[in-house]
Amino acid sequence: MKKEVDFLKLYEELYQVLPTRNFQELMNVCYQTLGIPILIVDIMYNVLGIAPETPTGDPLWDYLLEHRGYDSEQVAVMIHDGIIQSVDDYEAPYIVDWGSQKDYPKLQGIVRINNIAEAYVTLNCASVEITPDLMKAMDIIQSICAFFLSGNESRGNAFHTFQKVFITELFSGRIRSKEQLAGYFNDMNERYDPPYIITAAIIPHKKGHQLLSVIHKSSQTLCSRQLMLIQDNVLYTLYYQENPFEESKGFFSALTDLINRFGARVGVSNAFTDLLDITIYEQQAETAAVIAEQLHAPKCICFYRDYYLPALLLPQVRRTPKESYIPRVLTEIQKYDAEYMTEFFPTLKCYLRNMKSTAATAKELHIHRNTLLYRINQMEELFHISFNDYETLLLLMNCFYMLDLETTCYPNREE
Repeated sequence: MKKEVDFLKLYEELYQVLPTRNFQELMNVCYQTLGIPILIVDIMYNVLGIAPETPTGDPLWDYLLEHRGYDSEQVAVMIHDGIIQSVDDYEAPYIVDWGSQKDYPKLQGIVRINNIAEAYVTLNCASVEITPDLMKAMDIIQSICAFFLSGNESRGNAFHTFQKVFITELFSGRIRSKEQLAGYFNDMNERYDPPYIITAAIIPHKKGHQLLSVIHKSSQTLCSRQLMLIQDNVLYTLYYQENPFEESKGFFSALTDLINRFGARVGVSNAFTDLLDITIYEQQAETAAVIAEQLHAPKCICFYRDYYLPALLLPQVRRTPKESYIPRVLTEIQKYDAEYMTEFFPTLKCYLRNMKSTAATAKELHIHRNTLLYRINQMEELFHISFNDYETLLLLMNCFYMLDLETTCYPNREE
């Protein structure tokens, strides 16, 4: 059925409801005027308003009507179908007729505040044709909902405004003196005392910005002493006055569940005591998240303290040709193996990885200890090196480590 919209009536009804800033009244008015089921939810899929308040036959829609929000399984369905991520791909309003919505096509509107999606408005179009008139009507309704949300924010106290400015300036590195810190603390009538910890949450795929917003909302209840900011497709969190990773028994488990649910990766900085050093620890947190993803680490929460070596060496691997960090002796050993069918190179790597333990090395290589000792002596004689020299050992261990990093992180790099 093709739906014609009486825009004059729509404008008149919307004008009447504007002073109330009540989402349920807004949805009632829109339904009465358009005759199409409509709802608005926040980005966590909690219902702000829905009309009519009777079942429509759409399972997901009717679940929202009854429970006033989705549980984690339903949110996972929305993620799996790409519906949440679609916010980053399409200019709203747009049609959703794929995945779990295939049999119940919808017209999706996005309510943005400061260019960040804060809510979704949805028309259930299972029984009507989606026309340019409906698209225009949705555009109008989006604007009214944004007005409601921004109005609700503006009626809050000045503390939240100062707090948002403070955390933005802090993470951007524009607060550089104790006097600036004191000024913000005075404006907010609030202090953020040490110890501090920073986390950086990233979504590995490119369409993760909206999921970061969902994580932002979800994680606000996990800890009372935190400030959060989404910047450059990274969700940064500053924890203050405590280290929740050490002091809160349930925090780590709850955060792990949340991060796993949305396929994110979180890097955690070392603890620090001076907020003016925040850029150092912000970089630590982001570095831990990025490197852990490159190394395919099994854990979704990754501490910088576990990634000192790759943090130092991976940038060198990325920008330095292999010929510039592999010493000549390793190249000679590889050539000798190829020519004489020996196994000096893997033997040496295993020997150093086992900290020169002949027992552990022989066991790992499935050879007799005497065979191992023969190979070691042969390498020292043939290539004029000593495995008792500190600098030689350090150089060789470092090179093997960098080779492993390159194999893991850049497997397709040309030889």
